[in-house]
Order: sequence, then C-alpha cells, then structure tokens
Amino acid sequence: MKKRTVWIVCIVLAVILAVGHFGKPAAGESGGKEVQYSNPAIKDGQWDVIRLGEVQRWKYPTPPEGVYMTLTRVKEDAVVAAMHNDTEESWGYGYGYTLQVKLEDKWYFVPEVPGKSRNYVLIGFSLDPGDVLEETYGLGWWGNLPKGTYRLMKEINQGTIPNDNFVQRYLTVEFDIP
Repeated sequence: MKKRTVWIVCIVLAVILAVGHFGKPAAGESGGKEVQYSNPAIKDGQWDVIRLGEVQRWKYPTPPEGVYMTLTRVKEDAVVAAMHNDTEESWGYGYGYTLQVKLEDKWYFVPEVPGKSRNYVLIGFSLDPGDVLEETYGLGWWGNLPKGTYRLMKEINQGTIPNDNFVQRYLTVEFDIP
C-alpha cells in the first residue's frame, strides 16, 4: 500500500511540474530572447509599500533557542544559508521559503513575479540534533531586487499535523543587497 501511495504522489507531482513548465513562453514567443519579468510591487526602482503585505510577527513564532539559521554568502541570484540544530530534538522542514524586505523598521512579504512558476516537491527532511545543513535559496522568483535589507523565512516543524503535538516555527536569516 505504501509503494502505491508513493507512486501516486510522484505522478501527481510530475503533472504539477509539467504544467508549470509548459506554462512558460516558448523561445519563439519572446523573439528568441529571454523573457524579463518585473515585480509589480517595485515602482521607479523602489518598493511600493501599498503592494506589500506586512509581516505580522505573532503569526510566525520563532524556534526554540538552539535552532537557527546563519548566512553563508550572498550571490547574484541566490543566498546560501545554513540551518543549525543545537538542541536534543529533531525538526522537520521542506523546500519552501519566502522572501521579506525591511522598510522603515518593518518587514514586508515580497510578492513573487507574475508569470514565473515556482514549483517545488513537497518532501520532508530532518534537521537532527547537532546538524548544520547548508542550502542555496534562489532569488529569481522575485525579479530584479532593489538594494536593501532582506530576509528569508523558512518553516520548520515537529510532530504530525493531526495530533496535538504538532509544533510549527519559522527560521529567518537577514542579508543585504548592495
């Protein structure tokens, strides 16, 4: 039964990825040039606060002390960060993450560029006690970002959803784009 469920999930994910891929313009549709996507929340090279969603901190609780994220390096189109677990408990995580921008001492969610298809597989990974796991997080989903202070937010969790023991927390790491 488990093998059948795994195959069904794989087929569904393949269909989702195919739909995302085939929804992109073909080379001939863009004159053979790469399509440039712009973020509608950027006006005259600056963020338009009206088009951004302010982060309500109470909705995104931080993890316990000892579970955190550190910045390794900022590349032109990506950020490399490491997740650390200095506790005695394991935490789960997946591929998903969001981007936020800091404007006048407040954090705002950065919307993804329309027309870009961000698909990722819903696979769970484990951040075990003592682990330091480095990952690269692409920034292309948000278009050409103006200079400023940004942060990635990544969900981590413990337990299982239908049970009372499910705990959901959020790791963040800040970085600057000069």
